[in-house]
Amino acid sequence: MTLRVGRVVLRRQFQREDLSGRVWVGRVAAHDERGLWLWVASGSAYGDIGPADGRAFRFWYVNLEEPGVCWDDGHGAGIDTVDYDLDVLVASDRTWRWKDEDEFAYHLAHPGVYWVDDAESVRAEGERVIKVVGAGEFPFDGTGTDYHPDPLWSVPTALPVGWDRSRARGPAGRPETELGQPRCGSMGGQADHVRRFPLDLG
Repeated sequence: MTLRVGRVVLRRQFQREDLSGRVWVGRVAAHDERGLWLWVASGSAYGDIGPADGRAFRFWYVNLEEPGVCWDDGHGAGIDTVDYDLDVLVASDRTWRWKDEDEFAYHLAHPGVYWVDDAESVRAEGERVIKVVGAGEFPFDGTGTDYHPDPLWSVPTALPVGWDRSRARGPAGRPETELGQPRCGSMGGQADHVRRFPLDLG
């Protein structure tokens, strides 16, 4: 499945037992061999970073999360994932720092209600990404930092049909956490930003 550029889609985060955490509305910026790229505008129905000064690229936000599952039911489309709390902020000069280590540690102290079962693999994925940052490899080579959406696109200000549908599942109906190691999503810290899901989900 490949999602059409410009299509309004949902990005939904789930927690244990399919409890939805957050929903964002964006548009498909690209869906190519490097993954699904979503444009989320300031003023969209829900966003996860505040606006930057102007439209200049400021940073990459590496969100450590479960590999996403892409879905399209004919009426709505999107990507479902699970956030692992721990993140990496990468400045435009590729200096980096961990983000939300305290939140990650707090949640790990409550395993009965927390949705991360393998803290070591989450941190290891972050460390793998940090090596990619240091090497200046994609997407930390500047790809997409000059992205500007089609000026004819409107900002989606309401949640579209399908925002509350059941969680999409990976092969054999299993959540993706059972299928492999955590992966990272990344986004540019712009007033309007692009979020990239690095797996080709089609």
